[in-house]
Amino acid sequence: MKRFEIIFGILSVVAIIMKLALVSGSGILMTLILTLLACFYFYLGFAFFNNIRLKKIFSKSSYYGISALRIIGSIGVGWGLSIMCCGILFKMMHWPGGILFLHIGLIQIFVIAIIVLVKFSLSKSDFYKTILLRFAIIGGLGLLFFFTTDLGLSIARIQYKNHPAYIKAYEKYLENTESDEAYHTWNIEHIRATSKSQEEFEYRKEMYEKEISMWKEHKK
Repeated sequence: MKRFEIIFGILSVVAIIMKLALVSGSGILMTLILTLLACFYFYLGFAFFNNIRLKKIFSKSSYYGISALRIIGSIGVGWGLSIMCCGILFKMMHWPGGILFLHIGLIQIFVIAIIVLVKFSLSKSDFYKTILLRFAIIGGLGLLFFFTTDLGLSIARIQYKNHPAYIKAYEKYLENTESDEAYHTWNIEHIRATSKSQEEFEYRKEMYEKEISMWKEHKK
C-alpha cells in the first residue's frame, strides 16, 4: 500500500501541474487520481498507518498489539487526509464546496496533529512520524489553498487566459456566491471555454440546462 501512495502522490503532483499548463485531459486525470487517493486514505488509512497488508486486513492476527484507540486514531487520520484531497481537487477544478472540504479537513487534521505531536514527543514512534509527514505535505498544501482566497481565481486566470469571458463570470460569481444567476453564467462560460467546437458547446449547454430544469422541478 505504501507503493500505491507514493505512485499516486507523484501522479497527483504531475496532474496538478498538467492542469495548470492546460494539458488536454488533465482535469479528468487529476479527478481520477485524487479521487482514488482520497478513497485510499478514507477506506484503508487504518490499515496503512498500522502497516497491515491489504491481504491481511480481515485477519485477526494482524491486529494483535494494536490498541483500539490507535485504530480509531488511524481512521480519523485517513478521513482527514481524504477530505483534504477532495478539497484540493474541488479547488483546482473550481467546483463549489472546495473551501468547505478544506475547512473541515484542516480542523480535523489540526486536532489530531496536536495529539500526535504529544504522543511523538513521548515515544518517538515511527507510527506518529509517518502521520506527521503526511500532515505536513497534504495539510500544508491544503492550508495554502484555504488561506489564499484568490488562489482559485489566480489559477483560473492562468488556465483560461484565452477566455476572458470565463474569468469575468468567475469573478462575478466570487463576488456573490449566493446568486443563482452568477453561478449559472459561470457554468455556461466554463462549458464554452472547455468545448472544442461550437457544436460541442451547444450540446453540452443543452444538457446542462436540462439538468438545471430537472433539478428545479424536483426541488418544487
